[in-house]
Amino acid sequence: MVVRRLLAAVLLLAAGWSIVSASDKGRFTGELVVRMDDGGRKATLMQPFGYVDPEGRQWDVPANTIVDGASIPRALWSIVGSPWTGLYRKASVVHDYYCDTKDRGWRNVHKVFYDAMITEGMGIAEAKLMYGAVLYFGPKWKKELGLDGKVQLSTWQPQFDEAKFNQLRNWINTQNPSLDQIDALVQ
Repeated sequence: MVVRRLLAAVLLLAAGWSIVSASDKGRFTGELVVRMDDGGRKATLMQPFGYVDPEGRQWDVPANTIVDGASIPRALWSIVGSPWTGLYRKASVVHDYYCDTKDRGWRNVHKVFYDAMITEGMGIAEAKLMYGAVLYFGPKWKKELGLDGKVQLSTWQPQFDEAKFNQLRNWINTQNPSLDQIDALVQ
C-alpha cells in the first residue's frame, strides 16, 4: 500500500501535478447532519457545522441553515456528479451558506470551496475544475455606496455556458494551471 502511494505521488509529480499534504489542508468542525427537504433537493442543517481553512480562518454555518448542495447544472450531472454526491458535499454546505449571506468576498467564498473539497479528499484536478466552474459561473457580489449614501449590495451571476465549461475542463486537464491562473480568468 505504501509503495503504491509513493509510486502514485512520483507519477503525479512527473506529470507536473502538485501534491497537497495533510498539513496544507483545513479541517471540518462538527458533524454534517442534515434533514433532506423538497424531495431531496434541499437540506436543513440539523446542528452547527463549519470549516477552518488552511490559513486558520473559521467558516461557521449555523444549525437550521437551508442549503441546496452543489449548484451543478443538470447537463453536467453525468460529468461532475449531482448536487449531493461526490467529495464536495461538506464543501458545498459552507459555500452555500456564505454565498447566501455574502458576509465575505465572493473570491474568498469560492476559494474556500476549493480548499474544503481538497480537505474532503477530492483530487486536485477535479477540485480545480469545480473551483474554476464556480469562479467563472457562480454568484458574485460587492458592496457599493448608493446615491443615498447607504451601502448597497450589488449581485450578479453569469449564465452557465456548456461550451465555455468544456474549454475550462480541457484547459485544466491538459495544462494543469495554478489557482492563480484560474483566478485570472475572472476579473
